[in-house]
Amino acid sequence: MLSLARLPQPRIGSFRFDTSDATISLSNRPLTCTMMLFGNSATPRTIQPRQFYQSTDSFASDMLTLHDTHLLHDLHAGTASNSHALLHLNRWTGWTLPSAVDGLSSEQYFVDDDWNMTCLIDLEWICVLPVDMLSVSYWLTDCSIDSIIDDEYAIFDQARQAFLAIMDEEARLISTEHDVDITSRMRYAWESKGVWFWACLRSINAWLFVFEDHILPKFFAEKERLTTT
Repeated sequence: MLSLARLPQPRIGSFRFDTSDATISLSNRPLTCTMMLFGNSATPRTIQPRQFYQSTDSFASDMLTLHDTHLLHDLHAGTASNSHALLHLNRWTGWTLPSAVDGLSSEQYFVDDDWNMTCLIDLEWICVLPVDMLSVSYWLTDCSIDSIIDDEYAIFDQARQAFLAIMDEEARLISTEHDVDITSRMRYAWESKGVWFWACLRSINAWLFVFEDHILPKFFAEKERLTTT
């Protein structure tokens, strides 16, 4: 993760391989699994090919619009008859943040006996995303993203802290071309619960549970009453 994030990228997007001259360029939209699966379920395209972003807020806005569009066009997207009633589409613009390569799952790594990474596969799903989206992978404790609650939360948090402590040690050995403290940003995302916001944007169907368990209580103490009315 540190090796991939050591070089700053000029925009939010994904890489395109040009077969005519065998070059790779950061010139495609940020192509996430969520985006493709929504598209396969007849959700209209929100982010166009070769559309990339210079700021985090415009990217987040379009990802929220993608989820809104999915709710409007997928007959099975709602969980109740009034699920679509409160949709409100909006956009905003703002500051630009550094980007970092992200989007890897455990199935994409090959490692040696000492756990050194030797190969990555399925590179079409690797995107350059906002640095705030970097997080300790939920599968670190063999748990789904929507199951990190109660006892599993404590187990994951302990593993997360150990992972970041190791990252701190490794970060001192790696030369970077930016001044972003990656582990500090990852800790802040956890403490501020921003990590759950980004998890919702990445999610296909776990976002509802992640929202109810981790985001809603931050703003509304009586979660049970709100989610049942």
